[in-house]
Amino acid sequence: MLLFSTILPARADLEPEKFYQAMVDWNAKAADANRVEPLDWNGEMVCHFQKDNLSLEFDCLPDENLYGARFLKSEDGINWRTDAILFGNVHRILIQLDRTYSEDAANLNQDFSTPMLISVMMDNDLFANDDVLPYSARPWLLNKSDRPTLEKIFFGDHYQSIPVVLITGDFQGNLPVNAASLAWRLKGAAHVLVLTEDQEGPQILPAEMPWWGHGFGTKINKRYQISVTYPNREETTEFFRPEDYQDRQQLQDDICSRIFHYNLQLENGNLPAWMVLKAHKIQRQAIEETRQYKDNEASMNEVFDLLNEDVSSLTSQIQDLQQENQAMLLSIKAAGGKGKTEGLLALGQEQELYPGEIQDFVLEAIRTALKLSNPEGRKAAIYEDLLKANPSTGEIETRSAIIRDVLGRGDGLDKHAPELKRAGFTITADHKHYKLVYGNDGRYTFSFGKTPSDYRAAKNNISIVLSKLFK
Repeated sequence: MLLFSTILPARADLEPEKFYQAMVDWNAKAADANRVEPLDWNGEMVCHFQKDNLSLEFDCLPDENLYGARFLKSEDGINWRTDAILFGNVHRILIQLDRTYSEDAANLNQDFSTPMLISVMMDNDLFANDDVLPYSARPWLLNKSDRPTLEKIFFGDHYQSIPVVLITGDFQGNLPVNAASLAWRLKGAAHVLVLTEDQEGPQILPAEMPWWGHGFGTKINKRYQISVTYPNREETTEFFRPEDYQDRQQLQDDICSRIFHYNLQLENGNLPAWMVLKAHKIQRQAIEETRQYKDNEASMNEVFDLLNEDVSSLTSQIQDLQQENQAMLLSIKAAGGKGKTEGLLALGQEQELYPGEIQDFVLEAIRTALKLSNPEGRKAAIYEDLLKANPSTGEIETRSAIIRDVLGRGDGLDKHAPELKRAGFTITADHKHYKLVYGNDGRYTFSFGKTPSDYRAAKNNISIVLSKLFK
């Protein structure tokens, strides 16, 4: 359910780093229950931060000048989403607040205001002054010197980008609503103006030019009422009179509800900008991966074979295992009988890449051979006896799990250098790629692009690494 949506003009010189810095500042100012920490941001435009039920993600398409951020919170069956998208080519910022909830979710507090993110962006000077009035979380207190401003807003050719709320009080200066509270709730969604009163009446314009006789609709015609002027509508003004409401809070809630509803009816209310950004990025990654596969036919064929194992491939593997088993039996027989302390097999030229590696692979081959043997035969008895007498180190399982976890995350591999080191890798990086070398043996070198891949590419990478190292 989309709760709030608005598009505000961004400064023409706004850099994406400043846009993302506003998101970081917003997170720092959030309440403890809504703050993702620790958030050690060092300027990345593609990154993801997680804390319990909270997450903050940055993503972008620089060649389209499109930059986005999404905050997620899950609590009591309710999922809150706050999206901010910078459209750099047209200098606009879209801000949306959304929620989804389960059937047992608690009812929401109806005292809704626009996201605090808008106030942070105002403080960080992200918005352009396209309107006559600046964007603010505070009300604009009018006096006679503001007459030119009012003429531009209500009678001139200038159209405000967001609605204008005009509040006038009584002779004693009392206002029908709390202007400061209303301005805070409507920040980024409407300008709030307060007309200071005197004994001569509510108009600032001279008597020969009353504003209810000019422009595109009546703006105000008596004290102690509120009008909302909407941009680009045939009937541009809506009046709210205190006598029609039980109290000031009900009046304020109704004004906010009307303006929020107006914003949701605009085109931007139906714009799933974050999902569009993600879809474009996935499409770009698919195109790039396809190009890479075409440039490297051997790699493409390898991935194809891993994903399309058929009966002939399985049969070939079984034959290879049977040959290994026969060779192993000959070696065991040549090594002597029970109780031989120097080992069953003589080592060749290959050096172990971790202690116990060769034994792990031999035991793995014996396990496979045992599955293919007659369970009541002599061969099976020998295999079982060897497995009982020689426990494996467990390193293959441990290292495989680390590889699946790290490569499956899709973020920067340099963040996981300690885990990769535990799995036996050294990692280096250039401008576009990471290079992993297993066991400091150049024969087992893997290269991955720095651009995060989708789950399919990650799955392929995992299969290639595990197949080359452990199968």
